This record gives sequence, structure tokens and C-alpha cells, in this order.
Amino acid sequence: MIVPEFEDAAYLTPVGQVYPEVVTSRFGYHLIKVTESNDRVPQVRASHILIGYLNPEGNPDTAFAVAKMDSVLMKLKNGETFSALAQQYSEDPGSKQSGGDLGFFERRMMVPEFDAAAFKLKPGELSPVVKTAYGLHIILVTEHKTYPSFDEDKENLKKMYRQIRYNNEYAELLKTTRERYNYLENEQLFAQLEAVGDTVDITKDYFVVDWRNEFKDSTAFTIENVSFSLDSLIANMNKRYEFLNKDFTFAMLSEGAVKYANDRVLEIDAKYLPKRNEDFARLMEDYRNGIYVFKLQELEVWNKIKSDSTYLVDYYNEHKNNYLWPDRVEFGEIL
Repeated sequence: MIVPEFEDAAYLTPVGQVYPEVVTSRFGYHLIKVTESNDRVPQVRASHILIGYLNPEGNPDTAFAVAKMDSVLMKLKNGETFSALAQQYSEDPGSKQSGGDLGFFERRMMVPEFDAAAFKLKPGELSPVVKTAYGLHIILVTEHKTYPSFDEDKENLKKMYRQIRYNNEYAELLKTTRERYNYLENEQLFAQLEAVGDTVDITKDYFVVDWRNEFKDSTAFTIENVSFSLDSLIANMNKRYEFLNKDFTFAMLSEGAVKYANDRVLEIDAKYLPKRNEDFARLMEDYRNGIYVFKLQELEVWNKIKSDSTYLVDYYNEHKNNYLWPDRVEFGEIL
């Protein structure tokens, strides 16, 4: 429900305390104090009775709404059922005929006041009167939905992770990997190119401009002391749609260099992964062993089988008696 940087800090902080560091997110800087903590209820099922603010003449009349709600509450105290009163008095056309039943819903699916009240109630509990923009509500929670099992919720968790955390964590992975292999941009070159090529289109004009020969073999960036030329950088940027019809600027060249370097450092990192990750190393060993076994079977078994149909028929007729069951009996026993 909130950005990962904020969420991580909030959940690490005890109730009543302030997170000890300033938290940075795309919205700015945050100081976070945790004021309350409750066990999460995944979904609740609730019914409600809604009394709108309009009187019978169609005019806003809060006093009329309060008086009408008071009469509903009195009938509830006198033993009339919530469902019957909802059908008689509720002004929510979507739930009125079903006795006010709203079905199951999650946090933030309802307006804030309704949401806060409903999720504080236990099954069978009735809320005090809740005011929202729609009118006055009384809410009856009828059921809590328990946590789904991991297998039941696996696809939903994957979807949430991809929507909320994947981009941040993938960007951090790439940044860490670039640092591991000493990625370094030639900022001086990028500044020079911005000065001479501020109206040059990266994807259309670079390979025909007069000054290309002066810079084409210059180092745009290095990875593990291996140099990548400006020509190779621009050629890579030409393959990426985000650089189409873009002018030479320092920021654009830096972004292109990072994207190009990301591909290269991941390739390098993949080569070293078995040394850093024991599980991955074992998996790769299993693959290698499986390939060896398959090759041995191919050489020593399958390639030696003759597929000539006449040979196979003759072989069958010659050996078929070796594969017949001997005489057998079928029996039952009462002991």
C-alpha cells in the first residue's frame, strides 16, 4: 500500500518510537513515527445500513438523517434483525435487497472512515454511527477471512512484488553489479559531446556528422579496465527505442552508457555466479551431469539400436517367447 522504503522502515520500528534515520523515497524525505500496530485482517465481510443526508423533499438535512438513524438504532436494540432493517431503511441500492451485505472486501476498497471502522470490528460486532460523504452508516461485521496459504496466494504475491518492489530491487542489483566490476563513465567526453552536438540526433545524425572521426574511438566507459568506445555506445543506443530522436546531452549519454553497461556486467556476473552461490553451482553441476549421462546413453545405447523394420520383426519373432509369463493362477483366500 505504500512505497517500499517507507514500508521497510515502518515495520522495523517499535510502537511509540521514531525510525532513527531520515527515509528517502521518490516523494521526498520522511521522518517516521509508529503510533499503532495491529494484526492484519486480510478481508472482512460486512453489512451496513446507510441513511443519506437528504430529507424526503430532496434537501440536505443532517438533523433528519440523525433522527432517522436513531430510530433504526432503537429498533435494533428492541430485537429487530439487522438484515430486515437494512431492507427497510438503507439507502444503498447495491446492498439494500441483500440485507445490507457488502460481501468480502480488503483495506482501502471503501472510503477511509468506513474502512477504518469496519476493520476494527470483530465478527458479530456493530459499529457506532460512522459519517462519510455518502451519509450515516452502521456497520455489522459478519466474518473475517483468514490468511490464504502460500500456495493459494503465490501468484498474487508475485504480482504484488513485480508491481511494488521489483523495479527498485532490480535497479539496486544493477547498481551493485556495476560497482563490483568498477564501471566508470568518461564524464569529460560526455561534456565535450554535449557542447558540440546539442542539436545532433543520436539515432539519425551521429554517424554522418563531421566531428565523429575525432571522438569515435574515445573511451565512453570502462568495465574492469576494459574500454568501450563511443562508436559502440552510440550503436547500442541506436537499438533502444528510448533514445530515438533524442539529442546529444550529458544525461542522455550517461543513461545510454548505464544501460549498455548493465548488459555487459550481468554477462560477466553470470560467469562468476557459481563461485559465489553454492546452490547455483550445484544446480549447474546437476545440469552438466545430466548432459553427460544423456550423451553416454545416446552413444552407448540409442545410436547402437538398428531401426531397420525387417531386423526388428525378426528380432521380435526370435525372442518373443522370452517375455511371456509362465502359467499362473488367480485365487482368493478366507483365513
